[in-house]
Formats: sequence, structure tokens, C-alpha cells
Amino acid sequence: MLSTHEVDQLLKKYETTFSVDRVGNPVYRYDTNHVASNAPIEDDSLCAVMTRNQSESDPKSFPKPSPKDMLFFGVFDGHSGWQTSKLLAEQLLPSVNRELHSVFRSEPEYVAAYLAKQLAQAHPGKKANNGAREVQIPKSVMEKIWNIVTWSNRHSRTVIDDLDQDDDIVKLAIQNAFVKLDNQLVGRPVQMLAAYEAQQKSGDKSIPKAYGADVTPQQTASLQALLPALSGSCALLAYIDTLRSKVHVACTGDSRAVMGVWDPKANQGKGKWKAQLLSEDQEGLNPREVERMRSEHPPEERENVIRRGRVLGGLQPTRAFGDARYKWPVGIQEKLYKAFHPSGRARRDPVDYLTPPYVTAKPEVVSAPIPTPSETDKPAFVVLATDGLWDRLETAEVVGLVGRWIEMGGQPPSLLSPKQQVLGKKQVAAADQVEVICPPGGFPPTAHDPQSSSQQSFIFEDTNVATHLIRNALGGASREKVGALLSIPAPHSRRYRDDITVTVVFIDPEKSSQNHSSKVSDSVVGEGITKTKPELIGISKL
Repeated sequence: MLSTHEVDQLLKKYETTFSVDRVGNPVYRYDTNHVASNAPIEDDSLCAVMTRNQSESDPKSFPKPSPKDMLFFGVFDGHSGWQTSKLLAEQLLPSVNRELHSVFRSEPEYVAAYLAKQLAQAHPGKKANNGAREVQIPKSVMEKIWNIVTWSNRHSRTVIDDLDQDDDIVKLAIQNAFVKLDNQLVGRPVQMLAAYEAQQKSGDKSIPKAYGADVTPQQTASLQALLPALSGSCALLAYIDTLRSKVHVACTGDSRAVMGVWDPKANQGKGKWKAQLLSEDQEGLNPREVERMRSEHPPEERENVIRRGRVLGGLQPTRAFGDARYKWPVGIQEKLYKAFHPSGRARRDPVDYLTPPYVTAKPEVVSAPIPTPSETDKPAFVVLATDGLWDRLETAEVVGLVGRWIEMGGQPPSLLSPKQQVLGKKQVAAADQVEVICPPGGFPPTAHDPQSSSQQSFIFEDTNVATHLIRNALGGASREKVGALLSIPAPHSRRYRDDITVTVVFIDPEKSSQNHSSKVSDSVVGEGITKTKPELIGISKL
């Protein structure tokens, strides 16, 4: 079994703390870490700070500090391989950035969506003689609609200022970005297959089958396009808009995001943490997801689309990128394998695979305001993590662990007394200390493999809060348990724990309205952004 020193080395190997000091930006710090179970790890992540006037074609650059920062944090939980999650870590941000800039520029698609919403919200007038209701549409709205209809002829178009103030429009843009990227991901191999089959029919035999010794560069490229479609990944992306003081979280799959906010007036003036869920687990055990999937397929498939809590009895998340075997038309997978895969042998389609697609990458998007100084007198925070963390810790426990860590000042263990270092569950996540708030219509999620009991002890010894959460998910104060779980090698470890990736973003409500200068040091990642381990990959990963 690993020694205590070896456990610490493993837990802290990839931890990174970033310090942010930018004008008008309430985010002042974020911590990241991951611990693998699979080899190689199937999780991935991204962190990026951009500005609204930044070129959408180059989201990696860092302009001078601006009161219009856009921050993005993502965690990607891959399955059946790492290829999809890696692709998302590289391509999802540019995709979302393009759509958001379309909103900022008042592109016709989003202006039309906004006006359609205005129409839907119009008050119905009196009934006409035929009994139908007359919808009263303001003249200004009708003029804008007419401008869109005639735009191509007049070479001018309607511009709506501050279109992104509407959360529904931001939601639509992010959803479009997710769906477009997944369509490209899943559709590209099918397009390559069509080209391959056309060449074969024309008598061009210059492209042999992909298996065997003679594999052409074209087939290598085809296989590289095929693998991210065959594997899959959940995606959780947080977009913090400092101009609008909003947090938007898009969730595809069963990773989870929660915002912790201290309410000093709660608990009879003693205060407590509010755990505001910013996502809902999209899996076969979620009644809303089950009903959604049943409604999208013929009635005769009602009992089969979800079996044993899984899509067609196989896939746990009901939404994901990739996982093309749940999306491609019937029979396509076999043709693709024969043409491009080294084995030439395809997995069988899932049982009762009749009316694909069964899985979608379209996310649910939850928007929430950044807390103000009048609402809280402590830093707020957002936790994003793959299900490897949530399988083992309840939402209230995660918020309680971060909240108590903040109250302790994030001190190193040498500055804490032994009594402070170890706390029981009742001291961390009791109902009078943490209140879980679900999105409208949602329900509180539970850990699949909870590690907690009334006797569970949590330990406070890490200065990186992501490491702090991972350590406590794996056993906390029980060093023997943590050591035992981390000592199990891959692939056997997957029976006991999953890959875990955690990002925690700290928000100071006071900073959102303050005007202070940025600080720059030798370890600059972006102007006003520093990290404590310059040798590790952080924002520069993008």
C-alpha cells in the first residue's frame, strides 16, 4: 500500500492554484486538480479568461485588463476512451465563443429568436368574431420583424443593443454551440464514409481497407475522426459574465456544478451556506430525463428507451458528446468499422436500436446572478466536478467542506490545531449549516456510492481546495482508506473509484464594483492572472 508521503504526492501532482486580479472581475482565485483511475485518464478540463473585445478567432490571447471579462471553466468526463473529452477541451470553447459573439453582434438568428420570444409573451387581445384570440403586437416589434424579413434586399439589419442581457438568448447560443460541435464530431466520419464509398463505386481502388499492413494517411485521418465519435464525454461548462454579473452553466451529462453562497441572515441570524445547484444530473435515474426520452420516440419503445436506469440498457448519461453508436442511423456503424477501423469488426448496435438518435449533446443551461455585497459577507464559490466526486460526496458535503475551508482561511495544517484539522459530518454538512437549493422543477441528487455516515470524519489539511475535496471524497481523515483506494492500480481501480476532476472558482462580490489595478508577476499566465505552479499546465493549455 502507498505510504502517506506517496499518497500526498499522488493527490497533489496535478493541483494548481490561479490568482486573478483584473479590473471589475469578481473572480479572485480558482483551484484545479484531477486524480486518475483509468490509464490514461478519461477526464479533461479547461480554464480561460477572455474579454468581449477579444478576437473570436484567437481566444488564447490575453488583452489588457477590461471590465468586460468573460471567464470559462469546463470539466469533461470521458467514457469508452479519452478522445472525446480531449477534443472538447480543445474545441468547445472556440465553438461557444463564436456563438456568443454572434449574440454580441446581433446576428439575425438571435435577433429573430429574441423577437419570437417577445411575440410569445405578447398579451392576447379580445376574442374575434370567429372565437379566435387576437394577439396584439407592438408596432416597434413588427417593424423589427419586417427588417429581418427584408434584410437581404436592403443590405441593413436590425440591431438590438444588449441582446445578451436576455438569459434565454445566451442559453440558445450555448446550446447551438454544443449541438453544432457534436454534429460535426458525429457527422464527419459519415461524410468520410460517403466519399470512400463513392471512390469505391467509381473503381478507384487506391484506398485499401484500413486493417492490415497497408494503411494510408487518409485512413489514418479517418480513424482519428472516428475515435472521438466512438468514445463519449459529458460536458460541464461555466461561463462567468462580469459585465452582466451572471453565471451561466451548461450541462450535458451527469457532471455537476453548485454555487456556495453564505446567507448571514439564515438560521436565526447565525447564518448558513446555501448550496445552489447550477445543473441537474442527466442520467437514466432522473425522472425528467426518462420522460423526455420517452416523448422523443414512438409509444411502442416507451419501456425500452431506458432500461435499468440506462439508455437502451447500456449508457448511463442520457446526454453526451460522441457516443455515436447511440446516434448514427442503423447500419452505419458496421460500414464505418469495415472501412476505417483497424479491427474491421464493429460492436453490435444496442438492443432495440430502432429510431436513433437516442442521445443528444444539447445541454440544459442554468443562469444565476453573482451574489452582491448586500446578500453575503463571505466569498462565494462555484464547484465544477465530474461524477467521480459526486459519486462519493453529497452536494451539501461539498459545499460544507469548501465553506469550512474558507472559514479556516485555507490555512496550511501547520497553522491549524489537531482539533481543527478533523471535523465530523454534523460539523460540516448538517441541515442547519448547509441548505441545498435545486433548479426549478429539479430534485436533490444523491451520491451513488456515498462515503459519508454520521461517523464520517473530514480532514482539513490542503491549501488547494480541489485537492481538499478529492482527498475527502476518497476517505478524508481515514488515511488507511485513502491509501488503500489510491494503491489499487488501473484497470482494477475503476471498480472502486472513477477519475475525479475538480475546479473551484472563488468570487468576491465586493470586487465586481471595485476599480483596482492589475498586478503582474514573472509567472504571468494572462495579464493579471498568476499561478502558484508555473511548470504545470493551466490556461496556457488552451
